[in-house]
Amino acid sequence: MAGYSIGIEACGKSVSVLTVADMTGRVLAAEKFQNRLNYHESTKTALGAELYYLVKHILDTCGISVTDFCVNEGKICAGITGVTTKYDRLIGMRDVWQASSLNKAEVMSTGGIEIEFTGATRLLCGAALSCHAGSVAMARTEQAIRRVGGWGPLIGDEGSGYWIGSQVINTLCRIRDGRLSSTSKTKLPQYVREELQNCPTWQEISKQYATLRNCNWVDAFVLLAQRTRDTKEYRYIVSDLAKAAFRIFDEHPEDEFTREIISCAADKLVEQVESAVARADLHAERIPLVLWGGIFRYNRSFCDLVREKIGQKLPLTTIITPIDSGTMRPAIGALLFALSGSVFSLPSPEIMTRVEQSASQFPALAND
Repeated sequence: MAGYSIGIEACGKSVSVLTVADMTGRVLAAEKFQNRLNYHESTKTALGAELYYLVKHILDTCGISVTDFCVNEGKICAGITGVTTKYDRLIGMRDVWQASSLNKAEVMSTGGIEIEFTGATRLLCGAALSCHAGSVAMARTEQAIRRVGGWGPLIGDEGSGYWIGSQVINTLCRIRDGRLSSTSKTKLPQYVREELQNCPTWQEISKQYATLRNCNWVDAFVLLAQRTRDTKEYRYIVSDLAKAAFRIFDEHPEDEFTREIISCAADKLVEQVESAVARADLHAERIPLVLWGGIFRYNRSFCDLVREKIGQKLPLTTIITPIDSGTMRPAIGALLFALSGSVFSLPSPEIMTRVEQSASQFPALAND
């Protein structure tokens, strides 16, 4: 049996995507799974078990057993949210692969931004900026990968959905305290309350607060943080509040409080890109820069603002976004690394062409 390669995209908020190809680059299967994998939100044993389940499922569709895949030089590259440091890749993920019983295959681990960049460009030199609930920038050459940011919500994630949501809450708290002049200058209270109506936890808390006389609704954020403390739920609730800020930015550009939050977020993201490019010592005349993630995909005005600021700081970049023609899913980036056996090389042009052509047959690999 010839060897097969598997690319795993586990860097989105709600889905994971797996794809299998033979040694010639012909894609045999691809599927989306409603499994969100995160290196820091699961035990190594649990993450290993989920990886085994996903790999077994996708191999089953090809009529290949996990045992046959492993003993016949199978290769796996997984790009997983939270795999950031050298320790994560070489020690932490080693334990995950061992727990998955997939370590008899040739396995490699990387973060989401590496496969996002190569999936979009099919290149090894350039930069990327990823902005979801968290944020991270990367610049790379064929010899080195330099990441900036990606420190998580407790330490960093500047400019991300979570960071913007946190700034929104902080602004509301300062308005509540009288530290900001007047609520009449901002639509934040109205838009935030509308966004919170989609949150069951908030609805429960706000009902309790409604029974109190002369109580300001902003006070309920304290209880929200307490009830969801140390869980990912709070992070996603706060990240969703960024939607309120983006709506105001589009509909009420004169809103000075919101404009300051959004502009500062863009500055924080561009700062990460600048630092990554400098650390990678990229001097190419025209650097490809990939903007990836839901924040860019669904908030055109913010994406345009970031592009404008990048153009001022790094005028020689060629910006690529998820909606541009020719971009492909991060799963393709992971598959290319698996086929080549390294995140510092790509398969031959013939194999890459075959991957691109055959991938178009699978809806799960559509860059939607």
